[in-house]
Amino acid sequence: MGDILASLSASPNPIPAGSTTTLTLTVLASATPHLTVWTVPFGRFVPTGANSIAAVDGEESTVVMLSSGGTTSITIGWRAEAVDLSTIDIGVSLREVPADLDLPTASETSFDQLTSTAFIAEPPIGRFVGSTSVSVGITAGQGAAAILPQPLAVSLTRAFAPATPDQALWMLIRQSTEQLSFTNYSRYMEQALCIDANSASEFPNPPLGYASTGGGNSRGVENLNIADLAQRRGLPFPDVDAYRVLKAATERFMQLFCGVLIHAQASPSSQSLRRGTWGDPPWADNRTLAEERLRIYQVLTSGDVVQAWNNYITTSSLGFSTLPYLELVRQNLSGVTPVNSPSVSANAVSLCEGVIREKFTNPCFVELIWSYWHEEGMLVQTMKAIAWRFQNRRGPTDLDPLALLEIDPLRPLSNLLWGYLQDEQHRLTVPRRAYEYDHHYGITLLGKAVPQVRGADTRSRFIEAFHNLLYLCGIFYKEDDDTTVVADGFPILNALREVHLLLTQGAHNQYGDLPWTARQEMLMEQWLLSRPEFREYLPRRVMVDYPESWMHSVETMKTLQGWTDSSVLHFHDLGKFGERIVLSIRFRDWTSEIHPESAANWARYWRPEIQGYIHAYRAVTGVDLSDHVDVTLPAELLRRRWIQLVQGRLPSESRSSSLPARRVRQLGSRRTTPALPAQRRQPAFRQRQPELGGPGQYVP
Repeated sequence: MGDILASLSASPNPIPAGSTTTLTLTVLASATPHLTVWTVPFGRFVPTGANSIAAVDGEESTVVMLSSGGTTSITIGWRAEAVDLSTIDIGVSLREVPADLDLPTASETSFDQLTSTAFIAEPPIGRFVGSTSVSVGITAGQGAAAILPQPLAVSLTRAFAPATPDQALWMLIRQSTEQLSFTNYSRYMEQALCIDANSASEFPNPPLGYASTGGGNSRGVENLNIADLAQRRGLPFPDVDAYRVLKAATERFMQLFCGVLIHAQASPSSQSLRRGTWGDPPWADNRTLAEERLRIYQVLTSGDVVQAWNNYITTSSLGFSTLPYLELVRQNLSGVTPVNSPSVSANAVSLCEGVIREKFTNPCFVELIWSYWHEEGMLVQTMKAIAWRFQNRRGPTDLDPLALLEIDPLRPLSNLLWGYLQDEQHRLTVPRRAYEYDHHYGITLLGKAVPQVRGADTRSRFIEAFHNLLYLCGIFYKEDDDTTVVADGFPILNALREVHLLLTQGAHNQYGDLPWTARQEMLMEQWLLSRPEFREYLPRRVMVDYPESWMHSVETMKTLQGWTDSSVLHFHDLGKFGERIVLSIRFRDWTSEIHPESAANWARYWRPEIQGYIHAYRAVTGVDLSDHVDVTLPAELLRRRWIQLVQGRLPSESRSSSLPARRVRQLGSRRTTPALPAQRRQPAFRQRQPELGGPGQYVP
């Protein structure tokens, strides 16, 4: 019995069969409304006085009642109909309903409306307070001889999952990655570059917080910020102003939308977070809260998220708020003093020794795995092929499909493409990204432009640990969906600890810079490929509803070049979902966690991303991670599938080498032309292999 429950009584008691007793539940006064659920195996509940009730099972043997705040006594009637002469136990459970939820009271709604509200839906509404019961004796009365027992109703519900404070961190990670998406980037670029700078309307600001300003900037002010950044990012080439502005605007977007400002929240609508056109905190958005309720299996209000966030973050001994994991990192640097960020002025350079405080208070939620999967999805390769065509360079194959396409539709983008080509020496090279993929995740690229990766520090066990985690999640979901089983979160917790340890071991050297730079460069490539000029240059299937417009150009290029037949959408999902999963593992202090409830809630919260990642991985590699743990490098699996694709396109005579030896000799005896010398014979698919084609095949 909970603390606010006092007693449950029945008067009169006992009662004759067929008569009614009044049940009274006495509770302590509370400002929040109460939701009571009454259950009894036999008989039926009836209203008493002004109270109205709603049956859940259709026979009024289970009912719900909602009372307003301040209530101290809740009454309901029970009639002993169709019961044996015995003792009947009547039970009641009590929940506190959040005061800010707009729920109808029992006296404000009809029987059908209250039933359709599904107050006892899965999960139950409100915070469980306690339960109690009372025994009512049944004596002989009028009509007792005709009494027959009623069937007992049995229902199965999902095991109760208590909330954990780290769910607020996962919510912010998901929102932060969404703010850094191409859709948001495209909106920012349209308003920064394609709308009159003198417009008086407010320029959108990130909702997750950035410490520089407190309100929305006008387009004119934001354009000045971009222009100032462009001057400090000068390029030593003529006629590249348009590209320089594009590059500066992309960097400005990354500065604004990468990460979240960590501080205690005073209220759900705290003014400490930036507010603008897009500027409400994520927990102040009803649409976001609705999706969060589906992920945590509980009713959620903005106040709940604020309280969970304040309970989760920690205050450093130096006085600033940060994540528990980052505080452990700071303790490892106890001899190094955090310093403020250096001035962004071109004339001010700070080379003092210390750790920038903003690394702890405003971490950037970006993962390199996003760049890896988009690179495997041929995003970079598509821009490389277009750059070759722009320079009038034929592809390495005899039949270059782009040579047959007129380049003139791209004339409006000539300044941007010119700057993109001239700036090639300042962009990350394929080998640099390949080595960093190996350092972070133990994965790499395969192709002509990728040297043999001989990393000094590689995460060779990451693929095994990560795929084992996904496999265990698949088992957990099957158990969790079974209402007769309480799923065990310990295997998930142990797998999370292992993956977290491997991720933190790779968070060194270029960790803070290369993922940022790779994301900036690929966002620019996506924006160029999404321009309307490419609709005329690269034909596309307009009825295919890709969520981001750049995907059409990549998909068309893959078809023209004969690259992988896996949709770019699957590679995009792998990057998007993989980034969220890895971020939630990296920035949570899993090595300090010993309770399985947090791991179980993690698996439940990220279920859409985890199952989406497993499906996309099977679509592009053919490996089902929910069936077994596969430790083969993704690039190797993609190479095998591409070879199978090329072999499947060859005419049947080109694959004669796959026939049995006896059959090959019989075919050879019928030839009228001499065979080629042995040193000149090559597998047919190698003769037709395009140097620009296939996953990971790059031009030097």
